Amino acid sequence: MFDNLKSLRLLTLSLIVLLASCKSSTPSDSGKTPVSTFTILDKYTGKPLQGVMVTLANVSPGWSKVTDVNGDAKYDGNAFGNYFVFTLYYPHYISQKLTLDIFSDKTFYDTIFMVNPNDFLEAAYRFSGSMTDSSGRGHDGINHGSSFTADRFGNASSALQLNGTTNYVSIPDASGLNFGKTTDFSMSVWYNQSSSQSNPFGYYLNKSTSAPFTGYSYGLEATQVGTHLGTTFGEVSHPYPLPSPDSRWHHIVLVVSRLGNIQYYFDGVLYKEFPGSDHNLQGNMDASSDLLIGGTGSASSAFRGKLDDIQIFRTALSDSVVFQLYHEKGW
Repeated sequence: MFDNLKSLRLLTLSLIVLLASCKSSTPSDSGKTPVSTFTILDKYTGKPLQGVMVTLANVSPGWSKVTDVNGDAKYDGNAFGNYFVFTLYYPHYISQKLTLDIFSDKTFYDTIFMVNPNDFLEAAYRFSGSMTDSSGRGHDGINHGSSFTADRFGNASSALQLNGTTNYVSIPDASGLNFGKTTDFSMSVWYNQSSSQSNPFGYYLNKSTSAPFTGYSYGLEATQVGTHLGTTFGEVSHPYPLPSPDSRWHHIVLVVSRLGNIQYYFDGVLYKEFPGSDHNLQGNMDASSDLLIGGTGSASSAFRGKLDDIQIFRTALSDSVVFQLYHEKGW
């Protein structure tokens, strides 16, 4: 992902953290804010992150500290007061901004987890002359009649061309391509169409079984982007209009938070949000079927146009990560 991280820029994510949830606290001199400590860990591995830049932004002169080998950074509240705005930067990780309001007579030890989106990348298809999964997870595809075409940068044989009738790609069923009852997920797709779909559906991605519908489908429903999710509790469907086809490449991302929102991003910015938790999303959505790209082999569900750089993440991507995906490779 991110071209082996060579082009990844620092990302920014706002996160409000109250130290009421700190691991522990011990008393100190009354009326003072003593030295306190961040411990910063990788969310995926649980290991400490050495070299995270912790910057105190709301004081003058400013203050910054780099975490040590244990992932710790200490700050002295006596020098700055008891209301802090910290920013955490670490290459290839989602940056964070933390607003901390701490009590004047306590020492705090707060553990913070930072996320590297690569750790949650489950499948990635660049279509550079093959159907290989470049995530390293081994979800390679099998081509069913599709051809290769130039990508958005003009590179030959670096995107997928589908005829809108019988072409598609299949990927064998695997546990990592299912999301169970609780896993958040995101799906990033580049597409290019010169005209609207004439058939009812044009799937970007589909992994589902019927009677009852279980799993997920994501793609076009006539002139709308549509997501259909089926679990053991019921179904959730969220179509939303898309701009008319214009023979240009566009980036569309689906983000599903099982306890929160469903979001569409279009060309790097939030396009539509369906807020609030849906009880049906709490069911098990595992489907014992292949993952299909571009259709199912039937003309009624076939996407007509070009697809590229499809990525599936087992996490809910933030605004900043989606923005970075849109500008990947210098777009």
